[in-house]
Amino acid sequence: MSKYISEELTEELISEMTNEHIYLIGGECGSGKTTAIMKNLYEYAKKGDSQILYLCNRSSLEEQLNESYFEAVKDHMTIGMYQAVTKYVEKHFSLPFHKMDFDYVVIDEAHLIFDASDYDINPLLFIEYLNHISSVVIALTGTPKGFCRLEKYLNRDIKMIREVDQKNYSIRNVYFTENYNDFKEYKRKYLEVGFKNLELTNTVYKFEKFKEENKRFRVANIASKHRRDFPSLMNTYDYEVREEVIKFEEMKCDALITTTAMEVGVNIKARENFLVSFNSLQMPSTIVQFASRIRVAKNDTFYVDLIFHLEKPSKKIINLMKDRLRKIDHFYKIYEDYENGLKKYDWALGEKDYFSGIVDCREFNPITKECLEEKIAYYEKFYESKNQNEDYEKLLSDLFPYSKIIDLQKHKVENFLDNFMGEKETVAFYNEKDKIDFRNKMKSLGIYSKNKLDLPSINLINKFFAKHKINYGLNQGKERLNGEKNQTRYWELVKHVV
Repeated sequence: MSKYISEELTEELISEMTNEHIYLIGGECGSGKTTAIMKNLYEYAKKGDSQILYLCNRSSLEEQLNESYFEAVKDHMTIGMYQAVTKYVEKHFSLPFHKMDFDYVVIDEAHLIFDASDYDINPLLFIEYLNHISSVVIALTGTPKGFCRLEKYLNRDIKMIREVDQKNYSIRNVYFTENYNDFKEYKRKYLEVGFKNLELTNTVYKFEKFKEENKRFRVANIASKHRRDFPSLMNTYDYEVREEVIKFEEMKCDALITTTAMEVGVNIKARENFLVSFNSLQMPSTIVQFASRIRVAKNDTFYVDLIFHLEKPSKKIINLMKDRLRKIDHFYKIYEDYENGLKKYDWALGEKDYFSGIVDCREFNPITKECLEEKIAYYEKFYESKNQNEDYEKLLSDLFPYSKIIDLQKHKVENFLDNFMGEKETVAFYNEKDKIDFRNKMKSLGIYSKNKLDLPSINLINKFFAKHKINYGLNQGKERLNGEKNQTRYWELVKHVV
């Protein structure tokens, strides 16, 4: 498989496209999805005097695309957002066909029609639009699964013309840890050796903490200009960094933090190595999409490492999602399905009425229902997990099968134990000072008692070894030393043969 999509989206392929299918292009990090559209498709449309509508889901990406391409493509391309379509329908209760007559419609980040349906878009209205237009439709995404979930709502079949090639990712190592201090320390070490750090958080409240932890470096946060609190979130330097990212795809600061609501769609060119960090649990599609924001050119030697802080999902957030789902289920129990609910009160598509408070039909559509069910199941799995490390390692291995997946706590403890043991298979601790020194070292490596002021017990240390599949164990024994009458209790550190 070739590295760049522009090598595959040929004039011959474009000429064979019809409005009988939706053409899905899977494109991994740096594969050139946007470039292929802006050059190959645009040149083909220009020859035939055709018009292209390029739709994206993020206002920041719309800004970035217009900055980069508007002048070059304005004669045969309009760049807009999904929401421009759905808001028109909600406002006028009709589909804007007379204003949307394009030969080609390109849907960027197409997975978000499903994945963001619980908060950011009215998915059924957008599907209605796709089902009524006569345009050739091309969908772009680095995570095709979400878009493929929509096929049952579409009146065209989805035709995959390119699979995601996971070998093409520039991601080298993927680290994860439950210990926030290790997470913070590892990021600092990367910054000190010249890496840049891009971080994704679940809330803007963590912006200030991020800046405080990295105050020795040039640090910024960015947010969408459509946020109501945008002026209070952005200082002068933040705004300068945001402008640089939007206009030139360059990150002038050392460390940059943003939220899932931004900004996952903004691209940054790699001019050096990067560490991309996640300080909270995210959905798999968000993980892959955010990791791919750093674009490494084909012949560059830069690489991207990832690091995850394994924080248990918030039960409060899970319960809020469940409350929303209960309301949706109640709606379906009364009206049987979404269409009956609309017809019952003669609602137009997207109109609002009262049902346990204000109802926007967007909330009660089956795509949003399905999306919420999937997210609840995902977050509950990690909330209830008896071995979060093992479950997360499997998730990351599935997402990045060609990268090295490293449990950071396991890595640190194993390195210490290997160096401590050397060539020996066993080491005994006969006096209390040696035992306490060893327990102190285990505590410094992140093995904590319930009371963090206490030292970890032998049982707790062994549980940690078992949980992280570390091939060592501590045994207890008794032995008479130097002919003494009383036996001495000792610990024995044993290296298990794999």
